[in-house]
Amino acid sequence: MRYTDRSRIEIDWTCPRARYWGYEYAGIGLAPVEPNIDLLFGSAIALAVEAIRHNQPVPSCSLPLPHAALYAGLTEAYRTRIWPTWVEQFELIETEVECNLPLTSDILYQARPDAVVRRKVDGTVWYLEDKTTSQNSQPFCQGWDKQVQVHATAKAIEDTLGLEVQGCYVQGWYKGYAKQGTLYSPLAYAW
Repeated sequence: MRYTDRSRIEIDWTCPRARYWGYEYAGIGLAPVEPNIDLLFGSAIALAVEAIRHNQPVPSCSLPLPHAALYAGLTEAYRTRIWPTWVEQFELIETEVECNLPLTSDILYQARPDAVVRRKVDGTVWYLEDKTTSQNSQPFCQGWDKQVQVHATAKAIEDTLGLEVQGCYVQGWYKGYAKQGTLYSPLAYAW
């Protein structure tokens, strides 16, 4: 059985050799010697959001400034403003549950939706996708209706959980942009 996911697919589109070395070499792939700050930041946000969704304390952040300040500001805004709005309108079904979608007899697409929710007003099921981004709103918002990840994850949820998914809400986490090794984010400096 061969496994695939959004990251493997996107890397393969750019460079099949990078996909091989990163995911398949020796059955597990190779990891970079120094972790990428954007990957670390995105992972920290994902852990914080899952904690918030389960009414647990937000984990501390060991990232350097200004990333640590941005993390604190974004997670506090999410905890106090954004997530309470979601809870008013939706019931949480699952978070970070592994969902699989067989593509062929020997290829399995793996997805881990950030959250699966049921809308209270009509009982429809949706999934939430959290994305950190350095893009401003217009480029970030364009094209999600055509993203393979959104459609494949919805199908994987349906296959794994047996729920009909109506659609996906993509929650953008704007982190600013990097220029000459410095993070420029009004949110980080305001916090």
